[in-house]
Amino acid sequence: MKLNNIGNVLLKIFACVFTIVSLYLLFINITSNYGRLFPMNKLIVVLGAIIILAILLISLGIMIFNQAQDTVTNSGMTEAELTSFNNKFVKYEGKQKGTMVKSMMQEVKSNNANSSDGHDIIVKVKATASGSATETTDTKDIDTKHTYTVSMVYDSTTNRITEINVEY
Repeated sequence: MKLNNIGNVLLKIFACVFTIVSLYLLFINITSNYGRLFPMNKLIVVLGAIIILAILLISLGIMIFNQAQDTVTNSGMTEAELTSFNNKFVKYEGKQKGTMVKSMMQEVKSNNANSSDGHDIIVKVKATASGSATETTDTKDIDTKHTYTVSMVYDSTTNRITEINVEY
């Protein structure tokens, strides 16, 4: 369910509650104090308090929904954490010298060693133009004199980097 739909539902609930409370207070106004009217200033204060409370509850509901939505779509990572995670590797994307590729592979090793959620990044290196890509984090196949093309593969549901391809 999208946020707009939830906002519309909450607005309709608020309108119903407001109408019921207004009718109830009007009924109290008519029947209370042996025919004397309920003071209008008290009625306004009570209605104002109800409006403020409803706005606070709607805001809280929307905030909780957004946080839950972030957690579900990003496998436990908020948007900021996901961006921070991906940015560690995106800076290496494109044409890179061998020294930068080696640095990237060291960063991948470090990330995989410290990964608590089990989502390791796979590095596939195609060291020669005619060779096939092999999965490795060993830097011995990377020549610092050459320029490599680095590309990222993202998970389609979480938008998280899952694989890095390095081609000579």
